[in-house]
Amino acid sequence: MRSSRTISHLILRSAERASRRMQAPLWLLTLRDAASRLLRVRGRQGYLPRLCSIAVLVLATALAACNEKRDPGFQGWVEADMIFVSPDEAGRVTKLSVREGDEVKVGDALYSIDDDLQLADLNQNKATLANAQQSYDRAFSLSKTGAGTQANLDAAVSALRVAEAQVVTSQTRLARRIGYAPVSGAVQQIYFREGETVPAQRPVISIMPPGNMKVRFYVPEADLPRIFERFYRADKARSRGERDPGGTGLGLAIVKHLIELHGGTVSAVNRPGGGAVFTIELPDTSS
Repeated sequence: MRSSRTISHLILRSAERASRRMQAPLWLLTLRDAASRLLRVRGRQGYLPRLCSIAVLVLATALAACNEKRDPGFQGWVEADMIFVSPDEAGRVTKLSVREGDEVKVGDALYSIDDDLQLADLNQNKATLANAQQSYDRAFSLSKTGAGTQANLDAAVSALRVAEAQVVTSQTRLARRIGYAPVSGAVQQIYFREGETVPAQRPVISIMPPGNMKVRFYVPEADLPRIFERFYRADKARSRGERDPGGTGLGLAIVKHLIELHGGTVSAVNRPGGGAVFTIELPDTSS
């Protein structure tokens, strides 16, 4: 049995041959190149991104065979909902632990921001906490001997609790100078490099979870109800004879079968402005 990578490259070569034979429009060539890069970059760990690459290539190959030299009127793109990781406070990037295209898991360290101010704030609040603890101990001792008042003890308790909360806040600020991956996925883009200053709330890195990627294509509404049927061809003129029979009408049927074998779904819905949108959804198998 061939591996997923072998099958992916076979489909890619098929898409290239179809594009050359059919003189595919520029958008299809761009999609094919993007899918090829997706396969190379995200195929390192070998789970869902590789499968999505296969689906993109099969779908591109199927649509490449729909028409020959005239514009088939199909439009499409690959889209994803990115997860952006940003610091709460401005600072200088001191370390990048990942590169674009790397696969990360939840909790992996992504970057570090300079923490001099946060560390100084923590030390100051620790000193305040130590003084508050001494005041509380003295007030508690005096209260036990009857020399102190309940009001003084209550004030010391309140000051101690405030100091403890300030230390916890400072520790949280210091810990958040290191950015961790909130989800598993591929590092899509790095916006700030080591030595550069990143403003507060500005993303340093974006991550694309595998389940957030979708492939969308548009086709004429007249062909929408039958596009997943085997042997159905949108362009009836492709049946020209034995010497050049054109496509077989199996492309989208194969896409549907491939996606369903992996527990996913592919669907096409009407749009108000005409045409349809294809949506491929695959389960997240990274966990």
